Amino acid sequence: MTYRQKTVVATLVSFGLITIYYVARVLQLAGAGQLEAQALFRLWFLVIGLSIGATIIVIIAMHIVDAIATAARTGDSDTQVDTTEDERDDLIKLKGAQVTHVAASIGVLASLLAFVLGQPGLIMFAALILSGLLAEIVGGVAQLIMYRMDL
Repeated sequence: MTYRQKTVVATLVSFGLITIYYVARVLQLAGAGQLEAQALFRLWFLVIGLSIGATIIVIIAMHIVDAIATAARTGDSDTQVDTTEDERDDLIKLKGAQVTHVAASIGVLASLLAFVLGQPGLIMFAALILSGLLAEIVGGVAQLIMYRMDL
C-alpha cells in the first residue's frame, strides 16, 4: 500500500468514527427531546474540531506504526517513507474530490428537500453536517477503488 493509500485509509477511519459518534449523539438528543439549537451547535463545533484534529492524529499515528512495522520486518532502523506523488495520484485525488463534491451536493439537496417538506430547520442543519461527513467517506472510498483499479 502506498503512502497516499494509507493516508486515505486513515482519513476514512477517522471520518467513519466521527460519523458514528455524530449520528449516535443526534439520535440520543432527539430521543431525549433535547434537540435544541444550542446542543446541536456544540455538537457541530465538536465534530468540526474532531474532523481536523482526529484526522491529523490518526494519520501521524498510522505512519508511525507503519514505520515501526517496516523497521521490524526489514531489520533496518533507518526506514524512509516514500511520499512522492505522481500524476496518477493527482488524478485520483481530483476524481475523489469530484465524487466528494457530488455526494455533498446530493446531501445538501436532500437536506433542503426535507426542510421544504416540513421538517424543522434543526433537522435540516443536522442533515447538512451528516451529508458532509458521508461525502468525505464516499470520496475516500472512491479514491481507494481508483487505486485498486490501477487508474
